[in-house]
Amino acid sequence: MRIFVILEKGRLGQEPFGCFALDAPGCITTGSSIEATLQNMQEALELYWEGEELPSHFLSDKEVLAKHPLEEGEFLTSVNVRVAEAA
Repeated sequence: MRIFVILEKGRLGQEPFGCFALDAPGCITTGSSIEATLQNMQEALELYWEGEELPSHFLSDKEVLAKHPLEEGEFLTSVNVRVAEAA
C-alpha cells in the first residue's frame, strides 16, 4: 500500500533529510540522501504496524496537505509499505 509521507530537508547540524507520516504518529526517520531516507521510512512504517491491525483508512494526498500544509523545504511523496495484518 502507498502511504503519503512528508520529506523535509534537514536544518544545519542535522541529517540532510527527515521524513514522517501523519498516518503513523511518532514514526519518523532521517537519512543522508532522499533515497536512503525514503527507504528508512518504508522500513520504519513496516515495523510501526508489525503485528498490529492496520487503520481502516489512510490519508489521501489532499487530506495530508489539508492537515499539514507544506512549509519551505518540505515535500509530499509516498512510500510503498508491505505489512501483514494481525491474525
